[in-house]
Amino acid sequence: ALALGMFGGLASVWFVRRQRASANPMVDLSLFENRVFSGALLANGLSMMGLTGFLFVGTQLLQLVLGLSPMEAAMVLLPGLIICIVAGFGAVRLVERFPARHLVAGSFFASALGYAVLAFSGQPTSLSVLLAFAILSFGIGIAETLTNDLVLASVSEEKAGAAAALSETAYEIGAVMGVAFLGSILTATFRHGVNVPRAAEEAASGAALETLGGTLALAERLGEGTREALTASAIAAYDVGVQYTAGVAIVLSVAAAVVAWRALANN
Repeated sequence: ALALGMFGGLASVWFVRRQRASANPMVDLSLFENRVFSGALLANGLSMMGLTGFLFVGTQLLQLVLGLSPMEAAMVLLPGLIICIVAGFGAVRLVERFPARHLVAGSFFASALGYAVLAFSGQPTSLSVLLAFAILSFGIGIAETLTNDLVLASVSEEKAGAAAALSETAYEIGAVMGVAFLGSILTATFRHGVNVPRAAEEAASGAALETLGGTLALAERLGEGTREALTASAIAAYDVGVQYTAGVAIVLSVAAAVVAWRALANN
């Protein structure tokens, strides 16, 4: 992992130097000198990170902890997706009355509130997940709409294509980081917190106990007493993992709100 990280860092440095020296660069790095462009691009990626992180956590919570079917879990999340779409259209009207700076920063506070509902509402239920995702989706809908608009509006017409491509890239990187970063925190916390009975240790490989799904699948193959103990421990560890992950997401959302507030000072 360390070697790959070093290779990635060196490759990034080489890529930046090559782009700066090229007469026709693949990525116009001068765009990042625009404070509004950079701030909106970062906000775009962080909003997607919050969305995909929630989906990674929430879908497992609904299906593996609360026992819903994939269709039932989808129905719980559907209102949030509808709210996200409506908020996106509503953002067009809201920005006519309120500064984009206020709306984007406020949208991240909505995301933080959504994660707070997920983490601190006590025993998770379908209703608490629905409410948390609805609040978060409201913020995401506003943030994604306005940040994409700000990215394009902050550059000249001849550079709009490059700006749009970078906006899409930020979107994809944010989605990946939501699963990779927040998912890693959830998995690490789960693995640290789950207590595995001796009988289960003898019957399992290490990989089977790395995730909630794998642990519950293993528990189904064990005797009744061991199965119940492992299942209860796994669910409790996952609940703690959700709280830690949501806590980190809240901090990131508040930090993103501050970045948006400062970067979009004149918007």
